[in-house]
Amino acid sequence: MSDEPLEKFAGYLTLAQEALGSAPPSVSRGTLRLVHSSPTLAERVSPLEATEEFRALWQILETRLGNNGLGSRGWDHAVGNWFRRSGIYHRIAVGETLPDIRSLLDSLCAELARRESTITYLALVEHVDFRKRRLDFGRYEITRFSKEEFDTLLQSRVRSDFYPWAVVPTLELARYWWVVIRKKAPTTPIGRTGWISVNLDGLDVVGRFRGSGRRGGAPPAGPRGAGPRSPRRGRDARPASSGTPSVRRSRGRAPDALRRGPP
Repeated sequence: MSDEPLEKFAGYLTLAQEALGSAPPSVSRGTLRLVHSSPTLAERVSPLEATEEFRALWQILETRLGNNGLGSRGWDHAVGNWFRRSGIYHRIAVGETLPDIRSLLDSLCAELARRESTITYLALVEHVDFRKRRLDFGRYEITRFSKEEFDTLLQSRVRSDFYPWAVVPTLELARYWWVVIRKKAPTTPIGRTGWISVNLDGLDVVGRFRGSGRRGGAPPAGPRGAGPRSPRRGRDARPASSGTPSVRRSRGRAPDALRRGPP
């Protein structure tokens, strides 16, 4: 990787250290200092991610990684989420020493470019108890997490500081046993700036319709790729047995099953 992304990354990291490493300013009204007036970490980060340094960083990463990044909302959100969820902002705020800049940038680029994610599914199990805290059955396991394990798994500190609407009561969850399944899934690529990405792969293919048999074969097909034409007047519309069951609009009377209604 060339020095330009490293330069942009170092510039923003320096700006973050200057803004978050110092004591947050207090808020006063005249000669009175307001109680609990210190801004939260999220409130201090928000103006940082509105700076030109942050914009320059995510734009250079978008240019270098193209459409291969991980995310769903945009490059600015993806890069900001990495700084939040990696703990960088927290470590700067408490004065911890960070790894070297190049290794941090490599970690960010690797996260943005990955093609696969591990999704963890949790299913609560009630009214059971086991002697061991973790039972491994290969494809799944039954586990009783401690509060600390839940806090690590669900990133409770990050949620509390940056995503308060997603806070989970881990102390309550630690009372139960859980079926845990982990699966690999492809990542959602980051969309281009100003573009809306729509995935049509999951749309069902409408099956070809055929007539009721009283007056001959199936209705003629439309242009290639356009699907079948609507049935002629008076002919019941039934999906072919090999297609996906569906209801198509007909200019004639409705099929008997639709006219009769539920039994």
